[in-house]
Amino acid sequence: MARRLGAPIIVSSIEATALKKRGIEIDTALSYQPCQLAPDLEIIPTPGHTKGAFSYLWTSGERRFLFIGDTIVPADGSWKYWVSAPNRPEMRRTTEKFAALRAQVLLLGLVRVALLLSLLWSFRRMLNDDNRIRAA
Repeated sequence: MARRLGAPIIVSSIEATALKKRGIEIDTALSYQPCQLAPDLEIIPTPGHTKGAFSYLWTSGERRFLFIGDTIVPADGSWKYWVSAPNRPEMRRTTEKFAALRAQVLLLGLVRVALLLSLLWSFRRMLNDDNRIRAA
């Protein structure tokens, strides 16, 4: 999907290693620490579900959107996370981190999150410095 939209595949260095072994080409492997991908888009390490997982916090005006992929999922009428017993303490810290971010909108689902981030990235590339759409 990212390739069709012209969006880069950006993952943690930890995830890049695993994806490359599966034959997936990565554009950028980031060190596993918080960083700003754009002025309004923050990358946040959120280990627990997987060792090198990132979540993304997008701020648009007064609203904060937290993209968490499949870190937490609805199952059997409640919210659950799928993690092995040794990773549970790390996952608990990650969920506490989510709460501290105070996002108004939480976006779940790996495919949906990847699509939304790719669309956001593609749309941002269409804007010029004063946030007007570039002439074709």
